[in-house]
Amino acid sequence: MDSQLYLKEIKLFHFKNYGKASFEFIDGVNIITGLNGVGKTNLLDAIYILGLTKSYFMASDRFLVQHEKKFYRIEGNWIKNSKKLKVAIKYDVIDGKEIDVNGKTGIKPMEHIGQIPIVLISPNDLELVSGLNEIRRRFMDITISQIDPNYLENLVTYIKVQKLRNALLTKSIFFDQLPIDLLESYEIRLVKSGEYIYKSRLWFLQIFQPKFIAFYNEISGGLEDVSLRYTSDLEDEDYFELLKNHRGKDFEKGRTVYGIHRDKMALYIKGQPLQQEASQGQLKSFVLALKLAQYSILQDECKFNPILLLDDIFDKIDASRVGHILSMLSKDDFGQIFISDTHVNRVALLLEELKLNVNFKEMKIENSFENIQIDPLN
Repeated sequence: MDSQLYLKEIKLFHFKNYGKASFEFIDGVNIITGLNGVGKTNLLDAIYILGLTKSYFMASDRFLVQHEKKFYRIEGNWIKNSKKLKVAIKYDVIDGKEIDVNGKTGIKPMEHIGQIPIVLISPNDLELVSGLNEIRRRFMDITISQIDPNYLENLVTYIKVQKLRNALLTKSIFFDQLPIDLLESYEIRLVKSGEYIYKSRLWFLQIFQPKFIAFYNEISGGLEDVSLRYTSDLEDEDYFELLKNHRGKDFEKGRTVYGIHRDKMALYIKGQPLQQEASQGQLKSFVLALKLAQYSILQDECKFNPILLLDDIFDKIDASRVGHILSMLSKDDFGQIFISDTHVNRVALLLEELKLNVNFKEMKIENSFENIQIDPLN
């Protein structure tokens, strides 16, 4: 198998519990084993950062820096479309983050995101279906941003202008009036970005939902009716008029009440809200279907297989569902896959049981605090 995108080597410096470490991978299935706490999840997160520039698990880069150190650095040597691609991401507690691509410094996140599409599946992903709408909006944002750089640019603009407008509304409380001209200038920018985001999310759900339903039916045996429903403040009223008509309410609350920051992606099973009706098994199937649909849509739009990271998924997902993931993806050929597990032989045995003709390499993390020693088991 020759993928159009795969990671050959990663180097870590002062990243989480890694002092200095390097790993080499194959173009295929890479199985990473070790006891809990040795750094398997941190390694997968480092790979994720190389593609998305942010951690999957931590909101702040400061928490990714090794204890008592001042910076972390991650270097990845990739092959993309038969050409070498070197990506380095450094975060300094004083100077902030820097992204280098093939030796070019000062790359902005929105210039890089989408060049290395990545999907990560983790035991914590149950929050995607049982948690707040904010989590599902983020899921849409991460997926679309890897497809459309303009989406990410508009999202960044929207968040920035919304904060400015909110700050203005808060300050205006003390002056008992609204500076209409300045407020309207913010609203014009908010409307432009908000409408782009809204239309992009509509497009996304239109092509995403059929994929999600197909994957869920395959996982569950097609016995349950499932659906997604996207709702937005923008669907019934012109956004500028919506903002204009509710300035009084915004002034009273000190924030922008209406907009795409309130959008919802609701989940249904048998016509009822998922959180009210679903069993734990159904919740897990929803998560896997959402993530597989995410992988599929990135595969279609990016024209090559994304990197797939499976982090300790045996922890909360049974072997049969993990088998579904591998067998489904094998139908369209594998891209590069990384699977972490506490049991040395569990994933290898599953691959053999599924009779999947793939190359795989097992590696065991034995010490993740200084220089890493890798013990290839295959």
